[in-house]
Amino acid sequence: MVKEPKEIPQAVFDGEALKLWRERMGYSVIQASEAIGCAEQSVRNWEHGDSMPPRYIDLACQALMLGMTSRTRSAE
Repeated sequence: MVKEPKEIPQAVFDGEALKLWRERMGYSVIQASEAIGCAEQSVRNWEHGDSMPPRYIDLACQALMLGMTSRTRSAE
C-alpha cells in the first residue's frame, strides 16, 4: 500500500498579511507601493480585500523584510 504524501499547508499572503507587513515595516500605503513597485491603489485594494495580492508581491515583501533592495544600473 502506497501512502499519499501529506500536503504541506501554505501560509496565505492576503490583504491582511500585506497590511501587517506594511505596518511592521513602518510604511505608509504610498511608501509600501513605492517599495514593492506597484500602484498605491493596488495596495489599498488588496488591503481592503477587493482582490488577492499576486505571488510576486508576496515575494517582494519577503525580500524587503530580509533587507534586500532593488538593483540599480551604474552610470555608463
